[in-house]
Amino acid sequence: MCSSQVNITYETYKSLICHLVYKMTGSVSDAEDIYQELMIKWSQQNVCEIHSPKAWLIKVATRMALDLLKSSKKTKECYIGPWLPEPWLESPYDLEESYQQKESLSIAYLLSLEKLTANERVCFVLHKAFDYSHKEIAKTLNLSTSNCRKYASRAKLKLQDSDHKVSLNCDHHSKIIQQFLEAIQGGNMDQLIQAFSIDVRLHSDGGGKAFAARKILKGLLFIGRFLMKTLKPSLLNQEYNCQFVHFNGALGLVLFKNNQAISAYHFHIENLKIIDIYVHRNPEKLKLFELKHDASRSSFKE
Repeated sequence: MCSSQVNITYETYKSLICHLVYKMTGSVSDAEDIYQELMIKWSQQNVCEIHSPKAWLIKVATRMALDLLKSSKKTKECYIGPWLPEPWLESPYDLEESYQQKESLSIAYLLSLEKLTANERVCFVLHKAFDYSHKEIAKTLNLSTSNCRKYASRAKLKLQDSDHKVSLNCDHHSKIIQQFLEAIQGGNMDQLIQAFSIDVRLHSDGGGKAFAARKILKGLLFIGRFLMKTLKPSLLNQEYNCQFVHFNGALGLVLFKNNQAISAYHFHIENLKIIDIYVHRNPEKLKLFELKHDASRSSFKE
């Protein structure tokens, strides 16, 4: 048995590869599909010729993600209403990651990556999020080191205006979200407005499959009234259940009806104010959520 024939099970590198592909594509389903296909490819290899299984898997997964990015551009352009990355439902391992690692999973961060070309995004993610050198990236993509450096540099330049302020701890984040939820539940518009930045925006992704705003909403009072009209009735209805759930690097809110997720709220918070509200309504993007029955910690039903 050759030295590289380590015992690789389906789960061995699943977390690593799915994280990698998700940050490149913003799609959990695509990440899982690529990993399944990747394991089939691995099973067909002569592993004695592979010095590092991990490096091989990352290399092949990256190329598959790059191909997917190039082919999915037109699909996103035809998407009905604002497009949001699929929610990444976190594992206990994810919850222990650093703030910087969690930030790279945030909806705001992933949306900023949409400004990049496919090559720029892949090079940037490998360099920034996975600490790959430009030389290593070049080997992975079969490109020159100088080209990979240029792609990463261009990406950094495009993302300069999208840098997020890493100044908010988990306790502050939780308190602001609780203020947001309690304000809507109590019909307190003043309290709700106090939680918002003056430049607050609401992005609602229904994908043409669920009710959602067809454009990004702006304006303190307009968004406040919109949420009071659309969210408040559900919070007061016994058929619904609203829970705190960790996803995409931070605490968010998920609204369930009869144990089925119908909305997921993720927040970008800066300077102790909500500047972006991301609402997932597309049922295809809510399948990963499971209703949690920890009423004492999560539910706001009285």
